[in-house]
Amino acid sequence: MKGLKKTLMLIAMALTAVCLNAQRTVPEQALGAILPAYTPWQNAEFTGRLSYDRLPLRPTVKIYMEKGSLIQISLRAPMVGEVGRIEMTPDTLRAYYKLKHTYCEEPLDRVKRILPDALTDIQSFLLGRVVVLGEGELDRNNARGVEFFSAEDGGWMLFPQSVKGDGQEYASYGYAVAPGGRMKAMLVSALAYDTEVALEYFYQNGGLTLDCGIKTGGKAYDGRLDFESVKWGGSRMAPVKLTSKYTRMGFRQFLRSF
Repeated sequence: MKGLKKTLMLIAMALTAVCLNAQRTVPEQALGAILPAYTPWQNAEFTGRLSYDRLPLRPTVKIYMEKGSLIQISLRAPMVGEVGRIEMTPDTLRAYYKLKHTYCEEPLDRVKRILPDALTDIQSFLLGRVVVLGEGELDRNNARGVEFFSAEDGGWMLFPQSVKGDGQEYASYGYAVAPGGRMKAMLVSALAYDTEVALEYFYQNGGLTLDCGIKTGGKAYDGRLDFESVKWGGSRMAPVKLTSKYTRMGFRQFLRSF
């Protein structure tokens, strides 16, 4: 998992610098570069391609989002059409694998007890925005709970406080931000769930490349999303029609079915 390993190394190096009493930077310097790019939005649409070593082709991927209420991710292959779909609302995660007629549907009650706005947080990650988990996108109010450190490239490393609840620590996380204010990388280590999620962001010609790494339950998943266009607006996808051919699976079983 090159993407995950690289991001883990990046965050580990920054944590080492913190442990060695690296000099903190003034938060306003970073906020002045980061926050102006956070355009208000209601709908957003991404179109590009997915690279994933467990898929024989590079399917077209389309993501449609409605702020705070819906994420739809559709995968399409040439001559086949839509092969898979992921849909997330504030309460439920649904995933469909049309080639094998399988699907899963999981309530998000347990996640919401820790992160009430998990869907909105994921939307912000897809837009390349720093999130203070449990408090929304980075702003001048929640920045008080974030540690800012200067990076060697002139950018910053940001470390919000760990996510805690029920007397235990659920997750620790950090961000690397470029000098111009754009997100470079983020890492979430969810100790309570034996899960790590790493994202790396690359920008070119108005598009976005997103390297994604997930390690959970001893399994590793690594992929790349290349978005030729990212725009505000778009249209909601039609619902997936379940027939008697479809078999419902648990989430982990569904992942193993690929």
